Amino acid sequence: MKRSFKTRGTIAATAAAALLLSSCGEAPEEDGEGAAAEEVDYKACLVSDEGGWDDRSFNQSAFEGLEMAIDELGVDSADAQSTAESEYGPNVDTMVQQNCDVVFGVGFLLEEGLREAAEANPETDFALIDSYFNFEEGEELENAKPLVFNTGEAAYLAGYVAAAMSETGVVGTWGGIQIPSVTVFMDGYADGVERYNEDNDGDVELVGWDKEGQTGSFSGDFSDQTQGREVTEQLLSQDADIIMPVAGNAASAQDPPWRRPRPR
Repeated sequence: MKRSFKTRGTIAATAAAALLLSSCGEAPEEDGEGAAAEEVDYKACLVSDEGGWDDRSFNQSAFEGLEMAIDELGVDSADAQSTAESEYGPNVDTMVQQNCDVVFGVGFLLEEGLREAAEANPETDFALIDSYFNFEEGEELENAKPLVFNTGEAAYLAGYVAAAMSETGVVGTWGGIQIPSVTVFMDGYADGVERYNEDNDGDVELVGWDKEGQTGSFSGDFSDQTQGREVTEQLLSQDADIIMPVAGNAASAQDPPWRRPRPR
């Protein structure tokens, strides 16, 4: 019989750590050889949101972490790449049916599917990357845990540097969907711009996001690159010369104009 998150032992924690290490850099090689670990009786599984494995963000880093867990810990694995929100629940169920020991879901939008699966499958562990579970007051599931990062700190630094480098005195940001795991970046970016202005008696303007009003520019999803370019062009038209998108593949259009060169 499977054990809970609380008592399962080091392998579950180690597998989870490996899935996240890729966002922090390459893991050190053991004894200078980097030999693959022997296979173990443990299966780690991963479900993406609609951004896919090449989103240059949490989906990609989680997938790279899964590959590290396979190579370095010897775990078995399965994964499901979602292309639409309607696939989240079915993809989580597919991982359960494949007898996964732990199922990781990437992002806020996987919360409902993971929570329902955790309630229905108490012998399987579930982890939600970059968001919290919406439990009723007093409710808690021992087999469902959030993996949350303080992403606002990195965005704060990005905002400060953007304000320092701007030549037009206008910087911008926009998101894919207005959800907490996106707006936390935009809030941090706004704080960084504000702090730069305070430190340097500056007046750099931020377009695309109003932190106080929690209103701003969004493309509507994390995959439509055409819409992402249109939102970016809107901010460029307001004279922004440095823009930070928080939108996965929607911000990955070919030759993106996120940093507009200035005439000399």
